[in-house]
Parts: sequence; C-alpha cells; structure tokens
Amino acid sequence: ANVAVTNVELHRDLAGERETVRATARVVRAGEDSAAAGPRDVEVALEINGRAVQTRRVAVAPNASAAVSFDAVPVPDGWTRG
Repeated sequence: ANVAVTNVELHRDLAGERETVRATARVVRAGEDSAAAGPRDVEVALEINGRAVQTRRVAVAPNASAAVSFDAVPVPDGWTRG
C-alpha cells in the first residue's frame, strides 16, 4: 500500500508574546484492494528543523484519507524548515 501526506494546514496564533503553530495533515492510502484489506494504523510525525516534536497514530482505510491534528507548538526563532 502507498501512504502519503497530501496536504498540510498550518494555523498560527500568539500565546502571550510567543508565536505558536498548530498543524493538521491529510494522510491518503492508495493502491490496495479495499475488499481484502481493512484499516491500517499509520504513524505520522510533526517535524520542525528535522526533529520530530510530536507523533500521532491514525487509522486509514484502503483507498481513503484521514486527517491527523497536532497540538500547538512554539515557533522557533529564526528560519524554520519543516
């Protein structure tokens, strides 16, 4: 089966004087006979600057998608890559 993150939404907010971001990702599972396979648990990690800061598990049915949300995290100072 092929599993991919197809979309990520970032929601920025201010917590006091600190900027935070909350991420929601859409995970898609494709390429399986849906009659033969049931939902599969997929581990999804939120990485900031190459370091996993949160992980979540989501059940994704064959040829379907599921959303996974992460808690708000502080945005590091300076440049950030995800």
